[in-house]
Amino acid sequence: MNLSFEEIYGYMGLLSFEPTDENVAAMARALKASGATRAAVNHLPDIMHPELLSHPGNIYLWFANFGPSLDQFVSSELNAGLYPETFLERNRRTLVKFAAAYRAEGITPMLNLCEPRFVPERFFARHPTLRGSRVDNPVVSDVPLYA
Repeated sequence: MNLSFEEIYGYMGLLSFEPTDENVAAMARALKASGATRAAVNHLPDIMHPELLSHPGNIYLWFANFGPSLDQFVSSELNAGLYPETFLERNRRTLVKFAAAYRAEGITPMLNLCEPRFVPERFFARHPTLRGSRVDNPVVSDVPLYA
């Protein structure tokens, strides 16, 4: 039996390296060598989600960096000030760096968004009518998190 795939997607989890130009280019070359045609670019350069600073014992937040949503990169009128601009800018720079390295290797950049994503409780203090479903795992989360 001959199996072939027209497209091969690369979904990396948390980065196991500092996203320097050299490291990102090496990852792009490795993906190309493996046959990848598309790869996720929305990796967070920091190992921890910023909410861990407010809830350091919340084990659920250790896993909150995979497939980060767009609010980890940009803000809008709805979520302005939710995360520090320096955090967002660093994340954007990393996203652009991955996209450029992938394009240089002929790989199509893509977003890998895991939704619904939680937002900090301070968001609902401003917009109480927008509270959605609880999205954390209550077995490991010490504070309920809502989309």
